[in-house]
Amino acid sequence: MTDTKTQLKSAQQTMIDHDGDFADLLPLAWQNIKLSLKRMGITLWPALTSIIPVMFILVFLSNRYDLQAPAQGMLVPYTVTAETEQGGEPDWYWLNQDNMQKHKQLHWPEKTTTLTLTNGDTEVFSAPFKPVGIIHKKHWWNLLIGNPAGYLSEDSPIKQITFEFPQKTVPDWMQNYLGGWLWFYLLVTVLFSVVLMIRLKIKF
Repeated sequence: MTDTKTQLKSAQQTMIDHDGDFADLLPLAWQNIKLSLKRMGITLWPALTSIIPVMFILVFLSNRYDLQAPAQGMLVPYTVTAETEQGGEPDWYWLNQDNMQKHKQLHWPEKTTTLTLTNGDTEVFSAPFKPVGIIHKKHWWNLLIGNPAGYLSEDSPIKQITFEFPQKTVPDWMQNYLGGWLWFYLLVTVLFSVVLMIRLKIKF
């Protein structure tokens, strides 16, 4: 990396100092391009590799801090999306919810309570609930990143169930657009990167 950087600076300076024909300048330009691409290639794979753990951290932080867990008995709006337009959303309801499906709201249960979504004949989902914004069928990326609330079965007539939870703020007294976890994470990451760059004397 250091040798490539030195060669690139030398090639750039040679182009700056060139005072001859344009035909003689083309090989220098190609040399600059090749060295620049070589330098980018050296740093590309480490950069892409370093993104992988960051992605897992972002998903964990999103699941942990993005949504606020409703209090027991709180009304939570929800939407049921069917795989086809036939037999649509109004036919599905939660058991033991006092016909709240007409209002598309769910009384949030205790942590250990199991809720069941059904149309009277078929149960499409039944599990203790966790404050996750969406329940869907299992996709390939769920092999790496799981859904804490579980999944719909592959043969389910329901495509997904979405819930409208209140957003969590960090700290609690800040407004939603300022108090989300993402700004705090980015601020800490930038500050840590700057300190690390200064301490290790990293130069670009």
